[in-house]
Amino acid sequence: MGAVGRRVKVWWPIDAIWYTGQIKSFDPDTATANLEYECDGHKEKVVLYKEKYVWLDANGREDMHEMQRFEYLVKWKEFSHLHCEWVPEGELLQLARQKLMNFHEKYGW
Repeated sequence: MGAVGRRVKVWWPIDAIWYTGQIKSFDPDTATANLEYECDGHKEKVVLYKEKYVWLDANGREDMHEMQRFEYLVKWKEFSHLHCEWVPEGELLQLARQKLMNFHEKYGW
């Protein structure tokens, strides 16, 4: 299925909230979508691979077949680099929410 016309939720880290919008046009060469948000009609260009987003199905639910999974390579304090491990975002939000927010503030999504 193409991107144009699809609904998507985009994470806004500063607001700490998901905003839902519809893709009006899409440039596959740059992965740039022209997105119109449902809450206020605001339009913006979004480079999808730089954003945290979730596709929505026809009923407005998260499309489990196309859901992004985020994991972070974590080096635990007081452990050597041999103990680094990939940690799912949900688990990391429970363990170290502020550190994760600081990471995104510094490096972006």
